[in-house]
Amino acid sequence: MAATAQACYTKRPIPLTEAAIFRRLRTLSRPLRHWLLLVFVLSLAKLFKALPRRLALGTGALVGTAVYALDWADRRRTIEHFRGAYPVETGPWHRRAARAVFAYWGSASADFFTLGSLSPAELAHMIAEVHGVEYLRHGMAEGQGIVIITPHLGHWEMMGQWVSAQRPLGVVARQLFDPRLDQALNAGRLNGGMRVFPRSTSAIPILRWLKDGNALGALADQDTSVDSLFCEFFGRPAKTPTGAVVLSQVTRSVLITGYCWRRPDGRYVIEFEPPIPVPERGERDPMALWPAAQEYTRRIEAKIRQHPEQWVWMHRRWHSPMDEDSNGWQKRHAQACRERMEAWAAAGRPELTA
Repeated sequence: MAATAQACYTKRPIPLTEAAIFRRLRTLSRPLRHWLLLVFVLSLAKLFKALPRRLALGTGALVGTAVYALDWADRRRTIEHFRGAYPVETGPWHRRAARAVFAYWGSASADFFTLGSLSPAELAHMIAEVHGVEYLRHGMAEGQGIVIITPHLGHWEMMGQWVSAQRPLGVVARQLFDPRLDQALNAGRLNGGMRVFPRSTSAIPILRWLKDGNALGALADQDTSVDSLFCEFFGRPAKTPTGAVVLSQVTRSVLITGYCWRRPDGRYVIEFEPPIPVPERGERDPMALWPAAQEYTRRIEAKIRQHPEQWVWMHRRWHSPMDEDSNGWQKRHAQACRERMEAWAAAGRPELTA
């Protein structure tokens, strides 16, 4: 009988599906893939620094096009995202747009890797236009901090260097999988005069930074494991970080949007937009953050539509479903977000400005 009971409770092997085998192989090969990526990135950085800029941009575009051909997963995801965002366009248009995205980010990597070594004169030459400077300087006389929300569009690191020359700027950065890659990226930021706050750090230094009247740059256009609300983005619900609104609310800082995109001639345009109203300090209802989050999401979408090839369409922007739990998201707010989005769309998607 004991033998029978033992047989009943014996753990039977679970048959492996093709998907399960693929996931295990990806897990086992992750260290090797990370090492190869590190070698590839650092080699590209050395190459781009050695080449004249025009040649470096062309070489980067060729590298990006090659990645488009080889990286089937990101290529397929990018095409699917274009299909969802531009449903009236044809399949060939979606594929051309996806290829242009990879070509752009290949060429943009040349400017990313060389940014930290630019002299002030070289940086000034690369920036052709700056618009909305008055919004960046809003509140400076009163010693008020400012939070600048920007998307992964164009060259946000270049905008950071330019801003840091106008007023002290800190940036919240995610730590990468390899410390050496992290150090290489942050070296350019530090050389440009920026202060780096790792995403895993306490919020207290960031709050003090803003209360001292400084500026903070925040990327708020990705689906990540941070406190978020769902907002409409290209006609679909997208999990949107709200931390920037909370920081503005707690420190009474100004909340604005800013962008930096590349012109066809290779030079860049920087633009800042009017402040976005934030909830009163002391307001604890998470849904009070939704109007501000939807407003900067609306602005980001509008800017991406102007320069679609310069945004990171390969990111899993619509990955989190509304009706399931995920880190940093409270399921009980899903219905409230849906109702807000429906009401906002019924009202004609109005802008929200201070």
